[in-house]
Amino acid sequence: MVHRATADGLSSTPSLVKQLLVVAAVATLAAGGTTGYTIWRSRIPDPNAVAAAAAVAASQLTTVTALGRLEPRGEVIKVSASGAAEGNRIDRLLVKEGDRVKIGQAIAILDSRDRQQAALDQAQEQVRVAEANLAKVKAGAKNGEIQAQKATIARSRVPIAATKSQRNRRSWRV
Repeated sequence: MVHRATADGLSSTPSLVKQLLVVAAVATLAAGGTTGYTIWRSRIPDPNAVAAAAAVAASQLTTVTALGRLEPRGEVIKVSASGAAEGNRIDRLLVKEGDRVKIGQAIAILDSRDRQQAALDQAQEQVRVAEANLAKVKAGAKNGEIQAQKATIARSRVPIAATKSQRNRRSWRV
């Protein structure tokens, strides 16, 4: 170690070492603080990400109505019967055991299909009739318009009655 003599007889090397130690300590604290802040911010969930994850989870709810044997490869999927499917039987099976199915793919046709189709057709016809009645009502005169026309007619009759009354008075005078 080299010591240099200064005017007051003290060495400048120990003060340089102290300065370097202070700079190193400040740099270490800054790096540690930045790392700690980054870790802390990464643990706070993003509200948009939480909402998006909840929406995805809600859209992935699945209910399966089936008779038979279902064996999932990995996790167990809850299978529950729909209340609307009571009393229905499979009329025609569209898949075979071991076939891969996609989301939304029909796997069977129930024996109640014809009844449900007839009910749908009847409901659609009722909608058509209601829309036709609505169009008739919209095309016809409205109650307010009828009352306004009656008031206009009544106002028009007042001068006619007054004119007839004046004519009758004149005829008596003559």
